[in-house]
Amino acid sequence: MNGSLSTELIPGRQARDWRQRWIEIQEHLKRLHAPHSEPMSAASIQNANHDLQSFFVQAYHLKDSLKQDAGTTGVPGTTIEDAITADSHLSLLADLANLDKHGKWDPRKTPRSGDIPTWDVSGVSDDDAGWRLSLKIRHKGKTHDGLNFAGEAVSAWERYLRRWGLIG
Repeated sequence: MNGSLSTELIPGRQARDWRQRWIEIQEHLKRLHAPHSEPMSAASIQNANHDLQSFFVQAYHLKDSLKQDAGTTGVPGTTIEDAITADSHLSLLADLANLDKHGKWDPRKTPRSGDIPTWDVSGVSDDDAGWRLSLKIRHKGKTHDGLNFAGEAVSAWERYLRRWGLIG
């Protein structure tokens, strides 16, 4: 007699409120910093770059969840948008997310950070530990490491979430 068994697991807490998105952003950041164990190739580098670019989009769009939950958090949407514009990390994050979304800069729009960022991507061997993505972001005459910038963007969000009394 041939038989099979199928199971289904339904995880709890499926809400996509700002709290859940904040948790997912922090977990995604940890995964980005882990060395890659698969062989380094053009395809694996592009996949890692796609993952980092997706992180930028998700981290920037925390703002949408915060704005949706403004009625319960007491933080108005204008306060959130003003924080993004005023903070150099969050405004650059906005521009990186929009570049990923649209593929190129719309010349009719002004970059939120004041300058259109550009970048180069490569893979860098870490000897026996595997390899890591190197994303060099050029912005306003400076070069930023993409993985470090991802952490700085999360830190910027954390500062505002604390200031607004949303996290301890």
